[in-house]
Amino acid sequence: MSEDKTPTPADALRALRLQEARWQAILGTARDAIIGIDLTGRITLFNHAAEVIFGYAASEVMGQNVTILMPAPYREEHDAYLATYRATGVPKAIGRIREVEGRRKNGDVFPMELSVSEARVGDDVMYSAMIRDVTERRRAEHALAESEARHRAVLDTAASAIIGIDEGGKVLSFNPAAERLFGYAATEIVGQNVKLLMPVPFRHEHDGYLRHYLQTGERRVIGIGREVTGRRKDGTNFPMDLAVNDTLLDGRHFFTGVIRDLTHEKEAEDRERQLLKQALQNERLADIGAVTARIAHDFGNPLAGLQMTAQRLRQLLARDPVPVERLTQATDMIVQTVQRLDALVEEFKEFAREQRLHLRRLELPAFLQEIVTAWDQEATGRGIALEVDVGTDLPVIRADPDKLRRVMDNLVKNALEAVDRGPGVVRVTAELRKQERIRILVTDSGPGVPEGIDVFALFETTKAGGTGLGLAICKQIVLAHGGGIEYASHFGTGTVFRLELPAHGPTRRL
Repeated sequence: MSEDKTPTPADALRALRLQEARWQAILGTARDAIIGIDLTGRITLFNHAAEVIFGYAASEVMGQNVTILMPAPYREEHDAYLATYRATGVPKAIGRIREVEGRRKNGDVFPMELSVSEARVGDDVMYSAMIRDVTERRRAEHALAESEARHRAVLDTAASAIIGIDEGGKVLSFNPAAERLFGYAATEIVGQNVKLLMPVPFRHEHDGYLRHYLQTGERRVIGIGREVTGRRKDGTNFPMDLAVNDTLLDGRHFFTGVIRDLTHEKEAEDRERQLLKQALQNERLADIGAVTARIAHDFGNPLAGLQMTAQRLRQLLARDPVPVERLTQATDMIVQTVQRLDALVEEFKEFAREQRLHLRRLELPAFLQEIVTAWDQEATGRGIALEVDVGTDLPVIRADPDKLRRVMDNLVKNALEAVDRGPGVVRVTAELRKQERIRILVTDSGPGVPEGIDVFALFETTKAGGTGLGLAICKQIVLAHGGGIEYASHFGTGTVFRLELPAHGPTRRL
């Protein structure tokens, strides 16, 4: 005889209670509020999440009209909506997700996402609403909208052109200043590759540079900034200062370029260079005028003396016999005068001509040691200690060795003549300064330069027989090398000449 497996009422009750327990567990742990209402709008279900969201205990709202959870005007409209739905069957909210407002027990109104479904069991109808509090989401969206508005205001009012691109080079944003600078409307350029704004050859190189940066992280412009060339819609090129920032979001790179037009600055620089060139030309003309006057002076007396000597020689030759010693004396005077005039002409020519440099690779330690060695015998003969202190770590520079040798010979010679007869010291030193400049010092322990004398001025000299052009020519040579020269002296305590030249690192070596 088989066992009867027909469910008993007790089994059905246990199954119902188990199902109810499971349902309550689901309702109790759900993160969204779940509210059940009947056909008249009375609350029949209110889970724990609903208690948290609305601030009511379930016991406070069970049996109440659901409008207790609504602010105006939804509260006044809800019953009429239910009645219309019962009469027509046309839903407005059922089966759809929409954002509405809810009202907490404390009176606060908040945004919520509402989804309503309908269930029928026989003639009974009930509605269940799933509610999600979207206050934080709305707050975040509002904050994001405010942030975007602020950023947009900055972009729209910025004087500099600001362009945003993605890691493929596609333009994402193009502010009004960029429109004015490049001549494109934002609608024309957004979505295009940014290389459209670059002239050749940069246009062809940009994609490769971007790929190289993403693969290696090696920077050429990003995070550094540099002067580059841009291309306007009309095809004209212009100089611009470009600074690029890289931002990493969700594993993707986004780049922001801030651009400043340098056209006016370059034009101003060109005008300034032209004015400086004109000023130098005017100064040069003034110097030439001074040189002309000096030539008239320095040549006048020797030529007059030369003429008198020649006349005297003619008189001597008219005699018979001619004293040999008188002839020798006269011819020696002529030769000396001509030599002096020849040296003077050479210095005038050197000063007048443009300093054209023949740049070569120059090792300063060896070069300066060679200069000092060449003057060592002269110094020893005068009883002067000639010292050199040059580091072996000085970088290689590009210079004209012959021109630079003339400068150093002049400075060392002047220093030895200033000390004259020992005991005394002349010292040559060199060191690497900041901003990649080499400083060479020539120091002497002589009496110093008298006040009121500028040794670099034309025809200024502190020694008898000097032309006053030597140091002026030295200054021209140093300036042509992109350097500078000055001196400091206190009468009675010695003089130091400071010569500075640009130093070039290994990448600039020949």
